Amino acid sequence: MTLTINKKVIVQYILIYLMLIWHDAGIVFLIGRDLSRHLILVVCLILMLLKQRCRSRRMILFVFTILLNVIFVRCISGGVGINYVLNAFSGIAIAYTAFMYDRENFVNRFVKSVAFFAFVSVICWLITIVVPNLYENLTFFSYSPFSRRIYTTNTNYTLSPVYYHGILLYVMRTGNELTRNNGIFNEPGLYQMVLNTALYFTMFFPEQLKCGAKKQERYMLILIIAIVTCQSTTGYLSLGAIIVGYLMTKQKGKKSYKIVGYIVTAVVILMGDFFINQNSSFIGQVISSKIIFTSQGIEFANSGLARAGTVFIVTASILKNPFGCGFDTINNLFSLAGKMSADGTALMYDLAALGIQIWMILIAFFVVPTFKNKKNIVTFGVVLFMYINTTLGQSDIFYPSLLILSFGYQLSDKCIEKS
Repeated sequence: MTLTINKKVIVQYILIYLMLIWHDAGIVFLIGRDLSRHLILVVCLILMLLKQRCRSRRMILFVFTILLNVIFVRCISGGVGINYVLNAFSGIAIAYTAFMYDRENFVNRFVKSVAFFAFVSVICWLITIVVPNLYENLTFFSYSPFSRRIYTTNTNYTLSPVYYHGILLYVMRTGNELTRNNGIFNEPGLYQMVLNTALYFTMFFPEQLKCGAKKQERYMLILIIAIVTCQSTTGYLSLGAIIVGYLMTKQKGKKSYKIVGYIVTAVVILMGDFFINQNSSFIGQVISSKIIFTSQGIEFANSGLARAGTVFIVTASILKNPFGCGFDTINNLFSLAGKMSADGTALMYDLAALGIQIWMILIAFFVVPTFKNKKNIVTFGVVLFMYINTTLGQSDIFYPSLLILSFGYQLSDKCIEKS
C-alpha cells in the first residue's frame, strides 16, 4: 500500500502554523521576535516567486502605502524606521500567502488547526492547575520573557527571571497568572484573538468547514471553552459580539436551535455564578481586575487603568501632531507620565506615532475590503468590533488572524482580488 502525501495540504498547514506563531507564540522567544518575523517574511517572498497564485497586488499596495507613510513621518518627526515596515510586511504577507496558497480550503484547515491547539490547551491548562509540577517536568523547553524586580532597599533591586515552560503545544506561565489558558502563546490576550477568529468562521461560514453538523458543534464547543478559560476581557467581548451577531442572523432549523441551546446554557451558568458569587465568580474575577465599582462611580484598575492613561496621552499627542510624532517622541511622553510602555493599545499607539494616515490606510485596506466581502451587514459589524476591540488591548495592528477577517469566503470568486 502506497502512502500518498499531498504537498499542497502540508504546505498550507505549515503556513497556517507560521500565521499562529506570528502572534508572539512561545517559540518566538527562543528564535527572537524580529528574526522569527523576518524568516516568516522570507518564506512568503519565496512562495510569491514560485507560485503566481500567492501574489497579490492589494498586499503589495498595502505595504507600499505603509512604507510611504513611514518615510513621510520620518522626514517630519523622526523616530520610526524600516523595522516597522518589515514587521507590518511580515504580518500582512503571511495572512495573504496562507490564504491565497489554497483559497478553497483555507478556512477548513485554519479552524482545524486552531481547534486542535484549543483541545490540547484545555487539557494542558487543567494539568497545570491540578499538578503544575507534572507539566513542568514533562516539558523540554523553557524561556524567560521578563524578570521581576526584587528590591533589597528602597532604591536598589535585583532582577529575578520568570520562566515559562513548554513551547510547541502549550506554554505554562509559571509564576504569572497560572490559572489562565494562553495556549502556545505568551499571554491569553494573544490566544483569544486566534480562538475568536476560528469561532467566527465556524459560526458564520460553516459551509467552508466541509464537515457535518456534529463536527461543527464540537469545534464550537471546544473553541468557546478555550476562550472562557483564557479569562481575557477582550476575548469575552469578542465572543459576545460573535454570539450576538450569530443570534441576529441565525436561520431556523434543528442545528441552529441546538447551537443556540449550547450558547444560552453557557451564558446562564456564567451569569448564575456571577450573581451568586459576585466578585469571586469566574466573570467577576476578570471584571474586577479591570474595573472597580465605587460609591463615586466606575474606576479602571490594573491594565484597564494603564490603557485609559495611554488613550489620554495619545489623544493629547494627536491633537498637537495629527500627522504623527514618531515612536521616540510618544515613548518619551509615556516616560514623563511614569509609564513603561503603551500597555498594548496598538490602535492608539500607532495613531500617535504614525498620524491619522495609518488609520486611513487601515480603512482602505481592512475596513473597505471587509465591507465589500461581507456576508451581511452583521458580519461586517462583528469583524469591525473584533478588530477594534483587540487592537485596543494588544501591541500590534497587523495580526494575521485579524487581517484574514477582511477576506471574502462565501464564494470563491469573491476572495480578495480577481487579478
